[in-house]
This record gives sequence, C-alpha cells and structure tokens, in this order.
Amino acid sequence: MSQDPVAIESVGFDFLYKEFDENHPTEGGTPDGNKGPFPHFAGVDDFLHQAADPANWPNGIIYNPNGDGVALKSMGVHEHWNNADDKKYSRNLGLNTGIELVSNAPVVDVKDIRIADNNADFKNQPNPFHTYTNVRYILKKSSDVKLVIYDMNGKQIKTLINESQSAGIHEISWDGTNGKGQNLCTGSYLCQLITNNNEGSNTRVIKMLRCD
Repeated sequence: MSQDPVAIESVGFDFLYKEFDENHPTEGGTPDGNKGPFPHFAGVDDFLHQAADPANWPNGIIYNPNGDGVALKSMGVHEHWNNADDKKYSRNLGLNTGIELVSNAPVVDVKDIRIADNNADFKNQPNPFHTYTNVRYILKKSSDVKLVIYDMNGKQIKTLINESQSAGIHEISWDGTNGKGQNLCTGSYLCQLITNNNEGSNTRVIKMLRCD
C-alpha cells in the first residue's frame, strides 16, 4: 500500500536476501560472477542507499528533476528489517519514522511446530516432488478437516481442504501452486492437518520438499 518506491524495494530486497541465501537449492553456495545468491553480492543494494540519501551519491552526481539547481533531498525511505525472524522495521518497533511492515496473512510460528513422522496415517508421496505430490491421511472418525500449506517462514500459502469428512482414507494432490494458481519456487514447505471431532482437536505437520 506504500507509495514510496524506495521503501517497497527495501522490503522486497530483505525478503529476497533471506530466501536466496547460501542454502538455497538452486542459487546456494558461494556467490560468483555467474551464479548467486545474487542478493548477497557486494553493493547490490547501493542504489537504495543512494536513492534515500544524497550523501551516498557518487562525486559529481546531482539529481535535480525540477531544474532549479536544488538537488532532491531524498527519493524515499530505506532501511533493512531488524532480523529475518521478526521482520520488524522502525515503525514496527515503535518509532514515528521509517517503514512499517503489515501482514494480512495468518502466520504460524514455524519454530514451535513439531514435524510429524512421515507415517502411514499422514504422509505425502512423492517427497521430494517436482510437479505434484499426493497428500494422504487417515481419519479414525468423522471430523472437520483443514489442510493448509505454509512456507518455512510460517506464511499461509494455500488451503487444500476445509470441510467435514467421513472416517477413512483421504487423499488430495498438490501441484506446488499458491492460492492464486502461481507456481512456487523450489524449497521446503509445511503441510498442516487439523482435525476436530467430539474427542477434541488434533494438529499434525509434515515437511515437503519441492525440487527442480
């Protein structure tokens, strides 16, 4: 919702820097001239520092869009979040200036999730998968079922099932897309199964890997 292009690119850079790190399945390892992770190249965010503060401009460069001889003081706000877990900027931390990041998606705390064993009652095959994977689970009795895909930051990606189901074996295919039908990048994802019946609520989570 921001109209500040520098702030928008600053936030986007932080997410790309976190996602495309040395452990990324395709862009991981040591950066070089032909292979990433490109967000970790030295100086890759210099343009943001320069856009936010003319003190960072190269010698002899003056940005004077109005042609009145007065250099533009700033083209926007630039800062990085406090860390990749909390994702807080200045306004999130209580200041009256800077960036505020607001999420409208439900987030789960991945650090507190207990990954279930990939057993016969709840599993996906194939795993790792390329184009699709089949999620299979067994209900011992009729239950309200919610099956949701999350990324490893705890952001909800897609709801596969949200309905009442009878006891027995159930299976659904996931093609690696989000709720808008867009293909997701390679990496690890969480599949959360929540069941509710007259005996109470139960939550289980399995980890799935999408590869090229």
